[in-house]
Amino acid sequence: MNEWIGELRDLSAAGEPAVLVTVAGIRGSAPREIGAKMIVTDRETIGTIGGGQLEYQSTRIAVGMLGEKTLALRSFPLGASLGQCCGGVVEILFEPIDGGMPAWLRDLAALHGQREPAVLVTRISRSAPLKYVVTADGVYGIGEEDADAAVQTLFKEHEQLMVERFVAGKELTVGVIEGLDRWHGRPARQATATRWYGRPARHKKTLNPPPILAALANRR
Repeated sequence: MNEWIGELRDLSAAGEPAVLVTVAGIRGSAPREIGAKMIVTDRETIGTIGGGQLEYQSTRIAVGMLGEKTLALRSFPLGASLGQCCGGVVEILFEPIDGGMPAWLRDLAALHGQREPAVLVTRISRSAPLKYVVTADGVYGIGEEDADAAVQTLFKEHEQLMVERFVAGKELTVGVIEGLDRWHGRPARQATATRWYGRPARHKKTLNPPPILAALANRR
């Protein structure tokens, strides 16, 4: 399930540009679950986000982003216009990886190999993207001088974050949230709940944070 970590690490170590393509949100029916990933290079694709026109169009977009620095989040209605009849809407996150191995990937690979529980946080922003790894002991993948500021983004309302939780080498939870404060006993907004659970908006729930992030909130 998490082969993408090793594959992307090896590509980055070899200096080969790639784009990490992730299913970041689902509304209605979709061919793959939230968190499904595909790696696109100029010569191959690794993994799948469900095949069909969704994967074809996503691959085409990813190839066009090779060598770029800015991530992108795009929505794909799975209807007649895309040639897929699932009927849902899928949000795809495109993250170019260029210029060597990013620190977050190096640290995530090391923690993953040690089966250390960790949370991978991606700040979805074209102007100020950020990606880092959080464990019970600290923040990895960014400089120490930036760690406190990075963690504070978790608590800012309207910050759009993708959160992926890894325990014992397995990815257990993935979703898009809008500020960690929405976890503090408050009803989640429908958009947040829909993206987190991949269920129709009528399933409005109060979300429980991954324990590592809950501990950060309590220490704040």
